[in-house]
Amino acid sequence: MARWCHAVVAAVVVAQLGLGRTVDAQQARPAAPGPAKVGFLHEGVEAANVATVDALTKGLSDHGFVDGQTARLILRWGQDRPERLAGLASDLVTQQVSVIVTGGPASALAAKSATRTISIVFTAVNDPVRFGLVASLNRPGGNITGSAGLTTDLDAKRLEFLAQVASPSGIIGVLVNRSRPNVNEQIAAIEAAARSVSRKTIVMPVGTADEIEKAIPYLAERRASGILIGADPFLSGRRGQLIQLMARYRLPAIFQWREFADDGGLMSYGPSRTQAYFQSGIYAGRILKGDKPQDLPVEQ
Repeated sequence: MARWCHAVVAAVVVAQLGLGRTVDAQQARPAAPGPAKVGFLHEGVEAANVATVDALTKGLSDHGFVDGQTARLILRWGQDRPERLAGLASDLVTQQVSVIVTGGPASALAAKSATRTISIVFTAVNDPVRFGLVASLNRPGGNITGSAGLTTDLDAKRLEFLAQVASPSGIIGVLVNRSRPNVNEQIAAIEAAARSVSRKTIVMPVGTADEIEKAIPYLAERRASGILIGADPFLSGRRGQLIQLMARYRLPAIFQWREFADDGGLMSYGPSRTQAYFQSGIYAGRILKGDKPQDLPVEQ
């Protein structure tokens, strides 16, 4: 786990899921011959996740499944609209994919609801047991396995790092995705971390680009001394917008993924997103070769 974590410093510059009923009845037909079909279900938008898809395809190719040759990757994007995920997951079942790789917890839960038989590999879900995805990390059970990444678990540590560089007299603004399945737990943990370092917070649940555009100047007007961007695929997908807003309002901020700091954000602290998706590709390749999800422990 430790090898995935890093801290990066560069120049300064949260609706419930409508999970559908299972559609396993559509899987009775035998799969057509040809390249192995790999479904990919993600909450966000494709443009913000090019590196994750590249990492996934590299993991698959390590087991001989090359996209466009011996494998066919079928991408389905939620476009930051969690209510779309149930239908997209059902579509992948209809496509008769052999395995579904998912992004955050929302897409993993949608895939789990859509099928009990197609193998599922989730990616960097902070607590898959609490989300009900697996029975345990060592013995996942059922048709699903994946990686348990440090995502929201590190929000408290990110706040501590931010408190060290932000003005000691100011509040800390927090952005979270209001549609995230465990957003209330996420907020509670962040607020507890803030109290431990004697900081006050203003938490802003957002769910659209327009809401982000309004939230940052609102926090600036209230003299926020720094901004914590909570861990979440939606917020990660708004990387360019967030970095520009922080620069415009001269607000130090800390983010989840290294790509934020690479693109001009102040700090990032978290696991390697590309490594996590590479591992998902490895697991998907192993499943395509005959391994069973219940026999593959959840990677940490």
